[in-house]
Amino acid sequence: MNQIIPEDYVTLTHKLDSFHLESINLILNEKSSYDVIIDIGCGDGSVTKMLSTQVPHKQLVAIDVDQGLLKYANTYNNSPTIEYVQQDMTVGWPELCPRLREMDGRVDLVFTSFMLHYCSRDKRQVMAIFRQLLKSDGLFYGNILINQDLNRKLLGKGKERDPKQQWYPSLDKQTDNWLKSLTDNGFMIEKSKLIELNVGMNRKQIIDFMPVVVDCYRCYFPDSQQFDAEVGDHLWDTVFDAFFSPPDAEPNPSAWTKFLADNTITELHYYFHCLRFNCLSSLWAYFRFLIGCMYDNVIEIFHYAIVQNSRYKQKSAQVPSPIINGFGESLKTRPSEFVFPLISSTEIKVGASSDLFRTLAKAVLIMLMVAPESMTARVGTTLTRTAISVSENRPSRSLRRMMNSFVTLIFRFATVYVCQTVIHACEHFPNGCAGCF
Repeated sequence: MNQIIPEDYVTLTHKLDSFHLESINLILNEKSSYDVIIDIGCGDGSVTKMLSTQVPHKQLVAIDVDQGLLKYANTYNNSPTIEYVQQDMTVGWPELCPRLREMDGRVDLVFTSFMLHYCSRDKRQVMAIFRQLLKSDGLFYGNILINQDLNRKLLGKGKERDPKQQWYPSLDKQTDNWLKSLTDNGFMIEKSKLIELNVGMNRKQIIDFMPVVVDCYRCYFPDSQQFDAEVGDHLWDTVFDAFFSPPDAEPNPSAWTKFLADNTITELHYYFHCLRFNCLSSLWAYFRFLIGCMYDNVIEIFHYAIVQNSRYKQKSAQVPSPIINGFGESLKTRPSEFVFPLISSTEIKVGASSDLFRTLAKAVLIMLMVAPESMTARVGTTLTRTAISVSENRPSRSLRRMMNSFVTLIFRFATVYVCQTVIHACEHFPNGCAGCF
């Protein structure tokens, strides 16, 4: 991977200070303090230092693969709570350094900014590592560079869409792939937004930075030979045209060549997109999910739990859609992703069994809705008698009847709620809990 010298890296990072301060404010909106923070891809340490001064914490571990940048960070951006560690994050969990592996399940916040695009080939593996590092109530916050769609420039030259289009994915395709890698690894996305940014760069910075930008596209090619052939053809011109020309400018097939030849061009703007997101690890996300569902739908569920069974005896084949299909139309507009409920262990291959859980939950609901009133009443009576048997005071007959009715109601309510949660979570997280536990 091509690298940029620390001094130029520092200059570019400082141009995004306001953007990173906004990110830190979003983190503080979620929680006022974090005991253990990991900054993935810390670079020169500028953003790490901002985290250390703005976010209350006890320990901050900053990770980067570049030894030169880490040396600079240790010199200019150090503090008593910051620990800089060299680590390549594209390796698997067993290959991580002992310092990171000993933080398994102890991290309150994983933060990363403009690093993950280097891990495009290893999305799922990297996300699984972050998931393993986080506590059950941990937060994952990220800013991911989204590469420009080079097909837009190629098509502008009058070219038809050819096999190269799969090498240059669109902005939407890249965004969807990143968000899917999060949900597939058990994260619940609370917020995500694609942001358009630009920063000014002088001529020397552009020349030093271009190899890094071009190398970001290597991951989209089937092999290095294909990438090298494309670099020799037109890739530098197309990449330069996509990033350093205004988005609405006409394509320039020789943009990079003309820039090198024209020494009067001393500064240009670098145009790029960033996917900003924050998400919760699955256990905490599950409880947030339950609370949200209770708030939004408790009245509706309560209604279906207490209605007369005769309605369902007449329409046993038409069980109300809010019962079978989830929590009703309101949830379709909720921005969050939903996670699979905690009904499995690490030994169960939940991805293959989510259909089974959903089918069983639907069957229980149908049985509950068409069952005779006496059947659920017996359950309520049994539970009431059990409670009375351990009590010293025997209530009156009228009080026992009231208790029977109340316990029966609670039983129906709880059954419907649990089954709906299972059905809805299975439908929104069909891959189950794979990688979450």
